[in-house]
Parts: sequence; C-alpha cells; structure tokens
Amino acid sequence: MKREPDYKLKKRLERMEHEKKMNRTYNRNWIICIGSLAIIILAIFVFGGK
Repeated sequence: MKREPDYKLKKRLERMEHEKKMNRTYNRNWIICIGSLAIIILAIFVFGGK
C-alpha cells in the first residue's frame, strides 16, 4: 500500500514540471509576438513619416 501515494505524487510532480515548461514556452512565444508587432509598428511610423 505504501507505493500508491508515491506514484500519485510522482505523477503530480511530472505534470507540474510539464506545465512550467509549457508556460515558459508560451511566455517566450508571446514576447516574440509582441516584439515583432512593435518592430512592424515602428517601421510603419519610420517609413510612413517620410
């Protein structure tokens, strides 16, 4: 009977690690997206102003 809680805990830890990894990837993609948008807007202002 002792093995059961360990297994559940291990599964929960694995899921938490996976979620952390996914959040990091999501945050990086989001930053890249916002950065690209900022560059495009900047380019429009620079080339649109001339």
